[in-house]
Amino acid sequence: VGVIGAGVVGSSLISTFRENVSVHIVDPKHKDHMSFTVMVNNITLDIIFICLPCITEPDGTLDVTDLEMYLAALNNLTNYSKIADQQTVGIVLLKLLQTIQG
Repeated sequence: VGVIGAGVVGSSLISTFRENVSVHIVDPKHKDHMSFTVMVNNITLDIIFICLPCITEPDGTLDVTDLEMYLAALNNLTNYSKIADQQTVGIVLLKLLQTIQG
């Protein structure tokens, strides 16, 4: 299992899965952090959870820069089965996926 972002939601997933499977964490603030590049290039994963914060700009728009970056990078990889979004940006994520995947 891969987890990108170990904040409130990511930490909960890490705690839940860690008892039964290997959990690979991408979050520089987490003590067990590994780089995204190492995770996706060296480890075969059944699922990657994206647990990034939803940053709202003063005008009400969402800053999805980090989400776009990770989705674009994951789009070209084949060493995982599924991506699960654990954010509250629902429709924004769907639009980004449609744009990235063409």
